[in-house]
Amino acid sequence: MISVFTPTNNTSWIKEAWDSLSDQYVNFEWLIGINGNADQSNIPSDPRIKIIELGEWKGVGNAKKQLCELANGDILLELDHDDIITERCAEYLHIASKTYPDAGFFFTDSLMLF
Repeated sequence: MISVFTPTNNTSWIKEAWDSLSDQYVNFEWLIGINGNADQSNIPSDPRIKIIELGEWKGVGNAKKQLCELANGDILLELDHDDIITERCAEYLHIASKTYPDAGFFFTDSLMLF
């Protein structure tokens, strides 16, 4: 399973992130960590989505750490609240993890403007 984690204090783009994630590799969970004042009404309802109330943050790094500690997947995928991922991103990540089982980290940094 892939555990996608997203700390956020601004959920206004969550729907777009979800649209890019929902058609991915079928076995995933999405942990959305929100601070105390984030608007939860923008978060779609799906059994794969777990909303984690983190209270007031001690920094985004600490929020990411908390979400990773709660993840159930074998693979962790960070998805920022204002990002979208490519059509087969999770599938490629799954394949890469099987091809290179000793790798501890996969990284990509892409930008596409339309």
